[in-house]
Amino acid sequence: MAKNDSILIDGIIAQRASDGAPSGDLGEVFEYFSFEQILKNYDLTEEEIETGWVDGRHDGGLDGLFIFVNGHLVSDVPTFPWPRSHAQVEVFVISCKHHDTFKESTLNSVLATVQEFFDLSRDESQLKGAYSKGILSARRRLIDVYKKLAITSPEINLRFVYSSRGDTDDIGESVRARSNQIIHAAKAFFSNINVTFDFLGAKELVERYRIVKQFALELPFQDHLAGTGEGYIIVAKLGDYFKFVCDEQGNLRRYLFDSNVRDYLGDNKVNDDIASSLNNELVPDFWWLNNGITILTTKAVINGKNMQMQDIQVVNGLQTTETIYRHFSSGSQKSIERTLSIKVIVSQDERLRDQIIRATNNQSIVEQASLHATDKIQRDIEQILEKYDFYYERRKNYYRNIGRSPARLVTPLFVATGFVAIALKDPAVAAVLKSRFMRNSKSYAQVFSDKAPIEVWPRIVAILKVAEEEMLSAPRHGSHGERFLRSWRGLVGLLYTSKLIGKFDFSQTDIVDLSVTDINRDLIRECWQFVQKNRGSAIRPSHPFVTEICADFAELHSMKGVQSIGRRQTMAWYARRLTTGGATLSVAFIDQVDSLLPPQPWPQGTHIEVAEKLGVAAKLVTSAIRRLIDTGRRHEQIDGELFDSAGKKIDSAGH
Repeated sequence: MAKNDSILIDGIIAQRASDGAPSGDLGEVFEYFSFEQILKNYDLTEEEIETGWVDGRHDGGLDGLFIFVNGHLVSDVPTFPWPRSHAQVEVFVISCKHHDTFKESTLNSVLATVQEFFDLSRDESQLKGAYSKGILSARRRLIDVYKKLAITSPEINLRFVYSSRGDTDDIGESVRARSNQIIHAAKAFFSNINVTFDFLGAKELVERYRIVKQFALELPFQDHLAGTGEGYIIVAKLGDYFKFVCDEQGNLRRYLFDSNVRDYLGDNKVNDDIASSLNNELVPDFWWLNNGITILTTKAVINGKNMQMQDIQVVNGLQTTETIYRHFSSGSQKSIERTLSIKVIVSQDERLRDQIIRATNNQSIVEQASLHATDKIQRDIEQILEKYDFYYERRKNYYRNIGRSPARLVTPLFVATGFVAIALKDPAVAAVLKSRFMRNSKSYAQVFSDKAPIEVWPRIVAILKVAEEEMLSAPRHGSHGERFLRSWRGLVGLLYTSKLIGKFDFSQTDIVDLSVTDINRDLIRECWQFVQKNRGSAIRPSHPFVTEICADFAELHSMKGVQSIGRRQTMAWYARRLTTGGATLSVAFIDQVDSLLPPQPWPQGTHIEVAEKLGVAAKLVTSAIRRLIDTGRRHEQIDGELFDSAGKKIDSAGH
């Protein structure tokens, strides 16, 4: 049976690799697949998975490090809604190996990392191991979470997972013993922590893969009122609603809330009041004190005292639901017989459904960026891409959850980076673009503009998809996963588009004249080879590098208009905010930081030492260093290695 499971896994991985989901490398595809199955209950997007994907050189034996607070991924510390009490922290430390066994050598690396990595009192400069930028960033995120929640005495669950294609019934004693050592080593650093270690082999991965998300569920109710149209108001017991939103393992079905544009706001006053009313059964019935829940469904049928619904989305009431879930999942039976009012709206009209989502979520303070999924431009992009068999995930994991091919899925960030790289001609900004650019109305409007021809979107997506396929099929050294593709596909797409049109100063209308279905793969391959030949060891295209390579490409092919490259200012401003954190830095402060920095390459933690000398926050020094690098006064430094302004590695002689 274990052998059959391994064959099934190999088939899944091989198919995904051929589709480039997320790359053509079997090891990377297996890692991504493992993350999906291990974290399935959290319903993470591709970008969210990438947040915790730390595999690479100097990864300390760790491939993934994901931090959840009250069930929500911590990806952006400054904007996360921190709870004021009762915080539950889950940290997943994942090692994935495309092996057919579980090896002690893998756990030896993890143990060595754990023995210093989780000593949060150590500064980065005190770490003896060589760790990548991604690993150190994940560690800083963990430290931030621990500091933010320390006063709340959080419950911490540290979960180590080792995933392979092996058989968990055939794990050697030495491997088991090493996993126990890892548990004890991690426990030594925390006073209140639960540490577990799980092995996932082919059998366990297949079992998780076969778990299908259910969007057709039945909810018992006490009473109901049918509306004049297709809709109902029902009153259901809190205990029944709790079971309705939980899966067989007792986990919250988070995928039911993809259309609820707000995330859980934590322990604010409203949620504290809801929790108090659940714990006090002497107050009036729950539905008297609460606005209730709104469910959007495509079909609702009443059988006796049960309502069967299909394509369920809870579009309003996430705060209430989360509080109810936390109350009953803690084991409490208080208020289990009390009732909740639920509005059920039945509609198959996508435009109407979006109007309902926007209306129900506009009734309280919501970050405007969260409502962009219902914008007309977002619906238009979804519709035009579907015409060419691309599926636009404007609603989190919508098409993924209904089984569309991962190779045909695109996210708002994917199409945005393509638009910035090709239509706005700025692949350097596209390489570092993050989803949070949508929070700035100016940046959002420049990318998702209704002034852009709607047919430009499928052409950009088609070019980028083929660019990825050719990049993955080309001879390569090292890891070429999603992070690598995102860094370089935009530049390849820009060169391809410019060559096909015959100039760099092309218009968006010129892009529309290109074919979607007949992408010139030979030309895409030629563009990638040109980039490969010139990029050296650069990890992503900087502005100087893009300017230089486009000029060389233009000269080679006798093309005009290269001066249009990188000319846009709005997105360039956004990119600077990404690297400086939006800080306003004076020239005097930057000069002061420069004077205190030692010769490069400097050791880890240098920015903290400079910050202490100046009596400022470390992030301000980091911002100043970024500005020094951008202006050419200092070199880019990654893992102790230096790179020039074109992104090429500088050797020990300074060349």
